[in-house]
Amino acid sequence: NGPIQLWQFLLDLLTDKLQMGSPCIAWTGDDWEFKLLDPDRVAELWGRRKNKPNMNYEKLSRGLRYYYDKHIIKKVAGERYVYKFVCDLSRIIGYKPEDVHNYVGLVISRTGEIRHLPLISHFESIPSGDRIM
Repeated sequence: NGPIQLWQFLLDLLTDKLQMGSPCIAWTGDDWEFKLLDPDRVAELWGRRKNKPNMNYEKLSRGLRYYYDKHIIKKVAGERYVYKFVCDLSRIIGYKPEDVHNYVGLVISRTGEIRHLPLISHFESIPSGDRIM
């Protein structure tokens, strides 16, 4: 297992219903695409998780770029703070994107419009980041 990786941490945030009251990251509703709504907050949470108090978005985005060549995450061209999981996430976590979106209960458009979805209250469980792979 080892320490949690950034992509696993982002997936944890994206599947955490508790953070959806004031989301700092959300699915766009387009496959495995997501948007950092508050990049500084995401970086702060990542820094806390890794015990790196000086973490900021610039450093976090450097970590994200590392995944481009590894075909895990890519930047969505022409969109600010929008990324997409390009690995076979459905195989890794065992759910389709729309199931995960419904589990969380909302998606956000690239323009920032929040759309609430019918909640699915039960899932076998979406694996947390430290159990993935």
